Amino acid sequence: WDSAIVAFAPSSVWRPRSASAPSCQTYPELASTHVVATTSSVGTILGQQNRTMASYRSTGAGEPRVVEAPDVILYAGALERLSGLAVRAISLGPKCPSVLNIDAVILPSTLRSAGCHGRLLWLDIDERILIVNVGQHVRITLAQPDVRYVALRLDMVDGKSVYVSDRRRFVTSRIVDPSEVRRMIAVMGPSVMDVDGDRDPTDIINRACSVERSIAEALHDPTVIAGIGQRIASEALLAAGVSPWRPVSQVHRSEWRALLTAAHVEAHRALSIGLMASTHEAMPTLAWQLPTVSYGRTHLADGTRLIREQCVSGWSLTWAPGVQR
Repeated sequence: WDSAIVAFAPSSVWRPRSASAPSCQTYPELASTHVVATTSSVGTILGQQNRTMASYRSTGAGEPRVVEAPDVILYAGALERLSGLAVRAISLGPKCPSVLNIDAVILPSTLRSAGCHGRLLWLDIDERILIVNVGQHVRITLAQPDVRYVALRLDMVDGKSVYVSDRRRFVTSRIVDPSEVRRMIAVMGPSVMDVDGDRDPTDIINRACSVERSIAEALHDPTVIAGIGQRIASEALLAAGVSPWRPVSQVHRSEWRALLTAAHVEAHRALSIGLMASTHEAMPTLAWQLPTVSYGRTHLADGTRLIREQCVSGWSLTWAPGVQR
């Protein structure tokens, strides 16, 4: 992450800017073209105030860290830096009993690139794409985690190993062709990094209202918006003044615009903080905490009471009944 690198394609597919990534030419539709942030501008993105990274490491809600789209982008960027190296072996751990079509990868093979959309992460290993669905508690590390929680281990020819682990759930992974990646992205909604209240929200509203459910459940659905976790959802719903349990069909268009704007701002704020915090890390540790207004707290700054509730899909959101209707 030494130079300019956070990039987003119009299709929401993220790839670091890399002239050496072979798949930029092989699969141009999976490559991004528009740079929206650089290391020089990241400190001022979205009006981010100047603060030392030490303050981010000591400020937060105390809630377990959840992985959302900005974190997956950081992981993809770090994995991209390994491109050009050969993958010597792929091993499965207790948290990933099988990888569909793993026999299609002939090892050793070159890691060409990495990319992501929402919490969908992929590695191009000599034109075979390793897909990983990054859950809210997945960690990707170069240091070996507790063996009980390991899902995947990729051994590189330079002696490094990349570990994918999850302390709570099993990790879903498989090998697919590039066309399958495009199909999966087409089914998903836009990335939270790309949504904006200034754009027409009709498509997102239609996707959300395709099933009668609460707005919290709709935000949890990656076919509506990809990459939102319970932290971004809590913050955005508070900013929009919308109760997580309101039926999605009763959320007005103006509230949708406010909700999308808040989610977009919160996601980019998290990404800018993560870029600064992980500048000198070979793989983002997610050791820093993100300052929050509501998520994981018991009261707002003005003393308004917050409560923590779990929705059907297992999300735990923090919200203010006295403020959100």
